[in-house]
Amino acid sequence: MKLMPVLKMNKGKLAAIRLREEIGMEDPNDFTLEDVVLGRGGVLQYKSMGKTDGRIVYGKRICTIFINSDIRYEGRRRFAIAHELGHLEMHKGSPLHDDNVSLEWFNNVEKKLKRGFQEYEANQFATEYLMPTTLFFSEAKGKFFGPKLIKKLAERFITSLTSVVFKYFDTGLHPIAIFHIFNGKVRYWKKSDDLRVFVNDIVKLPPPVDSVALEYIQSDYKPIYKKEELQQSISKSTYFKLNDYEEDTEFYEYCIVTESFKNILSIVWEK
Repeated sequence: MKLMPVLKMNKGKLAAIRLREEIGMEDPNDFTLEDVVLGRGGVLQYKSMGKTDGRIVYGKRICTIFINSDIRYEGRRRFAIAHELGHLEMHKGSPLHDDNVSLEWFNNVEKKLKRGFQEYEANQFATEYLMPTTLFFSEAKGKFFGPKLIKKLAERFITSLTSVVFKYFDTGLHPIAIFHIFNGKVRYWKKSDDLRVFVNDIVKLPPPVDSVALEYIQSDYKPIYKKEELQQSISKSTYFKLNDYEEDTEFYEYCIVTESFKNILSIVWEK
């Protein structure tokens, strides 16, 4: 029986838990995000903002949260709102900046150096608020990992596929590796502690020759697989080093592709 892991509680997660307790929310869909923002001293407005997902403007009494009206996907929009709500709860009075929350999951180290912990904390707040750990664990445990489960969880919590992948990673339900590929090159990666592999040196390089990610780049980020084919078989050596005399084994790769940003989130796990 898989027990729910004890996750380290940072400021963002604690703030989300505290907010849920204060408003008596058991399920993230009990209240609309618009109502919660209003109840916490904010006003939500939508306007075209280019590639910026959200922005918060702090006022003495009322804070205004602007969300990009051009965001097409409800899950991404909800994550953007929850991210700005995190700023409202934790960072009132801090310097203003634009947020592109959907593409910045992997840049936490860079962002900490540039802006402190605020973006990291806002992402963690949004993740915990939209996908409470206990509830997420109960929905995901005992299920086979793959594209179908990620989609099902995204629909259950009405959030983005990307945010579901990172929440799943944090819960430790199944060992996976995640690679962020932006504009044709691997930008960053991380893997579960219990995935016993060594990652090849591919940062700042194009994804491996026989990877699914490279297929998408070669197709100009257009869809290339049907829903039932999203989980593709690859070799362990595609992303990971083989020890001397070690046999190559079968792994899976699934890519979440954002064509407009030339962005790929590649998830790899052992068969």
